[in-house]
Amino acid sequence: MGLDLFGQARNWLGYAAELMTADLEGQGHDADYLAFRRDAQDFRNLLLVEQPNGDFADIMGRQFLFDAWHVHLLDGLSHSSDPRIAEVAAKSLKEATYHLRRSSEWVIRLGDGTEESHTRMQRALNNLWQFTGELLQGDEIDQAMIEAGIAPDPETIAAHWKATVEEVLEEATLERLLTTPGCIPAVKSAITPSTWAFYWRKCNTCRGHIPMRLSGNYPSALSDNWPSSDLIGSDRSGLPPAGDEGDINAVLAVLQEVPDPEVPVVSVVELGIVRDIAWLDGRLVVNVTPTYSGCPATEVIEQHIHEALVAAGYSDPLIQRRLSPAWTTDWLTEAGREKLRAYGIAPPVESASKRSLTGQSDPVVPCPLCGSNATERVSEFGSTACKALYRCRDCLEPFDYFKCL
Repeated sequence: MGLDLFGQARNWLGYAAELMTADLEGQGHDADYLAFRRDAQDFRNLLLVEQPNGDFADIMGRQFLFDAWHVHLLDGLSHSSDPRIAEVAAKSLKEATYHLRRSSEWVIRLGDGTEESHTRMQRALNNLWQFTGELLQGDEIDQAMIEAGIAPDPETIAAHWKATVEEVLEEATLERLLTTPGCIPAVKSAITPSTWAFYWRKCNTCRGHIPMRLSGNYPSALSDNWPSSDLIGSDRSGLPPAGDEGDINAVLAVLQEVPDPEVPVVSVVELGIVRDIAWLDGRLVVNVTPTYSGCPATEVIEQHIHEALVAAGYSDPLIQRRLSPAWTTDWLTEAGREKLRAYGIAPPVESASKRSLTGQSDPVVPCPLCGSNATERVSEFGSTACKALYRCRDCLEPFDYFKCL
C-alpha cells in the first residue's frame, strides 16, 4: 500500500511539475524537486493521516476512514475534464479499491471479534472521528475546479463516503457516528500546513522553519547528474502506427527476452505491459504501462528494455510510460499464464472486474502443483500486491495466486 501511495504521489507531482514548467517557460522543476526541496510550510495533508499509530485498531481505523474517502475522490477524478488527471485517477482507483477492501475487512474483523478487539476498534474510531470533517468540506478552490469540470463536488464524495463507512460499521457491530461528524480544524484551509512542520527547527534570525534540504548523497533535481528525461519519457497518448510489421516483430522478439524482475519466468511482453511500438522521426519509441503506480520494478523494467534494445542495435530508443488505460491481468498472454503455472504461481482464473477487485467473487483456483480444485485462500494479501496466498487441501502445499486486477 505504501508503494502504491508513493507511486500515485509521484504521478500527481509529476503533472504539477509539468504545469509549473509550462508556466515558467521551461524553467520549472520536476517531481523530485517538489517532493524533496519544498519548505516545511509547503507540506500539505489531511490531519487524519498523521495521527499516531497507537495500536493496530488505531492504524486500521485511520486507514479505513481515509481509504473510504480516497476511493470516491479518485472515482470522481477519473471523469475529470483534464485528461491527465483522469488517467492518473483511473490508474490509482484500482489500487485504492484494493486498499479499501483490506482496511474494511480488518475493521470488520476487529469490531465483530472479541470483546477486547471490539472495544479497541470502537475507541480508535471515536478518537479519529474528530478529524473526519475535513474530508467532507469544500472551499473556493474546490468550487473553481467543479465549475471547470476538473474535480467532483465534495458533497457528492461526502455522501458516498458516509454510505461506505456506515455499511462497514454496521457489519462490524460498531457504533455509527455519522450524525455528528467532527473536524479539527473546523474550517478547511488550503494554506494550513501539516502539523509536522511545527516540529522542524527554526531559524535563529527570522524564526521561520528551515527548508528541507537534500543530503550530499543525492544530486539536486536541477543538476547535470539527475537522470535524463530523454531516456524515459511520460507519454500521454497512443503512438501513431509507424514502421512495418517486420520491424515491430523484430522489436517484440528483443523484448520477449526481457524478464519481469519480480517474476522472471515471464517476459515484459507476456506480462502485457508493452503497449505500443512505433517510430517517430526515425527514433524507436516503446510505450510501457506499469502494473501498479508504486511498483518498485517499473524503473528497472524500463532501464532493462532500453539496454536490451541498444544491445540489439536500436540507437537511442525512447521508453515512454503510459498510465491510461490502466494495466489489467486480462493483458497477460496465454503463454505467460502457462509459464506462471509451471513456476508454481496460479494465474488469474477470471476476467478483471469490479466484482473481482472488491472481493465479491469467489473463484475456484486450481493448484498449480497438482491440479486439484480443492484449494482454499489463506490470505488475500500475499508477498506482493499482485498475489494472494492459497493452500491445496490435497497435496497440502501452499502457493501464490496472481490476483485479478
